Amino acid sequence: MKKIIQAILIILIFLCIYIEIDYNRYMKDITKEENPIVDVVNGLSVNYLNGKNFKIKSNKTIAFSITNFETESMSYRVKLTPSIADADISYELTSNEDERVNSVHKLESTTILDDMTINTYETQRYTLKISNKSGKTIDFELKVESLEYSQKFSETIISNNEIKNNPETGFEASALGTEGLIKNEDNGTSYYFRGNIINNYVSFADMTWRIVGINPDHSVKIILDNVIEASSSYSPLPDTEESVNNTEAFKTLDDWYNTTLSNYDSYISVSPDCFDNSIFKDENGITEYLSDIRLLQDHLPSLKCSGTVISNKISLLSADEVNLAGASINPNESYYLYIPNLPNAWWTMTPNKKVNGVTSYFVVQNNGALIKDIPETNSHLLRPVISLNPKTKALGDGTKENPYVIID
Repeated sequence: MKKIIQAILIILIFLCIYIEIDYNRYMKDITKEENPIVDVVNGLSVNYLNGKNFKIKSNKTIAFSITNFETESMSYRVKLTPSIADADISYELTSNEDERVNSVHKLESTTILDDMTINTYETQRYTLKISNKSGKTIDFELKVESLEYSQKFSETIISNNEIKNNPETGFEASALGTEGLIKNEDNGTSYYFRGNIINNYVSFADMTWRIVGINPDHSVKIILDNVIEASSSYSPLPDTEESVNNTEAFKTLDDWYNTTLSNYDSYISVSPDCFDNSIFKDENGITEYLSDIRLLQDHLPSLKCSGTVISNKISLLSADEVNLAGASINPNESYYLYIPNLPNAWWTMTPNKKVNGVTSYFVVQNNGALIKDIPETNSHLLRPVISLNPKTKALGDGTKENPYVIID
């Protein structure tokens, strides 16, 4: 009798343990079902107000919201996946923002929303009603997926290079080695390449370009790895307001852009570029610009514009940018802007002097040297400069054999 009682007690203990385990499992499922869950999906914050996983025997209404914390618009899809395929399930999805109601649909695909756009810092809220007519309890998973997420071109460049700090001195000498990608804080955070760079090649518009750097707005500044066929002077255009835009050189650039790059216009940003006409001294009919002192005496090129900022989709490099890239007054064939066998010099957009109404500019000689005092009436080569917009993305590693290629 005693043994029978002991056996009954053991059975009761095990039964109580089983009931407790089963109850805890049930409570865990209920808690998991009803507690909200927040996921971060590549810049999208998704708030599943009723959880991501839930059981439905007949009908259930759930809610979720999506917030975009990226600095650009994003795309996403919403998937609803049942544990039993081909079950008799229908759904109705309502957008709470504009009260748009999707009519009742039979769940034939796990994707219930596709290629939806959400703007930066926008929140989109949904209510989802699910009807299960199969007669069975079915597990469901709700999932929001970010579409086509990849690094921006500027982020790819930064991740592929060791970042160095901008040196305070040393720009008197040419850059003969590979100094790399350098961070600069002159005018917000920007980056520039300096020296003998071998991983800043870009294939764009069926032409080869070189990356000059990354602008503060994350657009990527590139320069043609060649010159265009037409040489040009910097002479002012007749009957126009005095401006660097209204010169023969910029007219030639604009014509080349319209002929060559107009089909790629959506990739190209309007870039603020510096025409440094800030005056150091103006007397006796001679105007000396500050660029002469800054570059050739102080040896401190700057990306902060002390002159006139112009906004174009096509431009030229400033003398400061050429100096930062590795040029000095000495010949240099070891930095990435040097092009062998050029028949002539190419213009920068930085003036250094004006004498009796004639402006002189810095140019880059065909031996790679940066020199001044070249009158605007001279005819020299042009190297177009553009900035790819901050949303641009690219494949490749930037080498000559595997250049960055812009993707949609």
